[in-house]
Amino acid sequence: MKRTKIATVLLCFAASAVACKKDEKKAEDKPSPTPAVKAPEKTPEPVTAPKEENKAWTGEDSVKVFQDLWVAFNAKDHAKSMALYADDADFSYVDFAPPMAMKGAEAIGGIMKMWWGGFPDANGDTQLLLVNGNEIAAIQLISQTNSGEMMGQPATGKKTVTIEAQYVSLNDEGKIAVDHHFADQATMAHQMGMFANERSPDTETAWTEKLVVIAANDDKEKANLDFVKGLGAVVEAHDAEAMLAAVADDIAFRYIGDKNVVSGKDAYKKGMEEWMAMSKVTKRDVNAMWAAGDWVFVQSQVTSEMLMDMPGAKGTKGKSVTLAQTEFFQVTDSKIAKHWIFENTMQYPIQLGMMDPSKMGAPEPAAK
Repeated sequence: MKRTKIATVLLCFAASAVACKKDEKKAEDKPSPTPAVKAPEKTPEPVTAPKEENKAWTGEDSVKVFQDLWVAFNAKDHAKSMALYADDADFSYVDFAPPMAMKGAEAIGGIMKMWWGGFPDANGDTQLLLVNGNEIAAIQLISQTNSGEMMGQPATGKKTVTIEAQYVSLNDEGKIAVDHHFADQATMAHQMGMFANERSPDTETAWTEKLVVIAANDDKEKANLDFVKGLGAVVEAHDAEAMLAAVADDIAFRYIGDKNVVSGKDAYKKGMEEWMAMSKVTKRDVNAMWAAGDWVFVQSQVTSEMLMDMPGAKGTKGKSVTLAQTEFFQVTDSKIAKHWIFENTMQYPIQLGMMDPSKMGAPEPAAK
């Protein structure tokens, strides 16, 4: 499948086992003469330890839950994974085709076993971890080999290395209540030989520096949050000049699913102009938006109208596509220094009628 070029600008985006080590003091045995008459011993009164006040939940606690989740997943430890989820947890691979969503810890355990069956060596490596109270957002590098059957499809034997975003929300007991994965399905299909795409990366690489950032909820974070909130109106107004003014000269932009990385304001401007010529955001519903350090996380439902026909797809002009969009902004000196956007780009050809999702799954025949 040849996926159209989606221009690279959309500017609006463990539970700890604390070892309580007791110092054991053994009383020295002192020899004493045996009394002629031994008085009956009195049964000691039971000692009740004072009840410890409930410890306030911290950002470090949320980090530990998230890290425990991936330790258990990488180890294929079903029991430990399930112990981290609430009984009514909501799990999904957002915008996947066919849909992959379920409710409840038992169902989540089933999807994990299915995934491990298809990808026995599946491994997640956290590149960026943001925490604000009981909300967690992360960028994961996922490495895995399709050496087993999955969802009725035979193994391809192909290795995939992709990047996905993840949003997690914890309940009052510190259990995972929401676990949403924004995976690059188009790139997975490309790397597995199902739908070859000249735009998708053949592999992904780890960040040179991996970050864990816990929100301080200070004035700086509030200012960053207000700055990113203001970008929503700029995007909807299709204001190229204002959009360009909001980014740093050395802006680093990445639209996941596109192998091209945008570096610098000139390249960013070119990509923005291409995107603005092709589509326009007509509706945007924000589901989550918060800051942690220099970073701002945004998760929203975005509807875009096609302003021209997609290449090779006559009649797509005027049609709309609605996707879940996840964004990570790094703000420096009131300018966007880094911007990462996650969407399941497979939904573009599906929603525009260019691809039948029921036909997905079988590798393309080898060229003769």
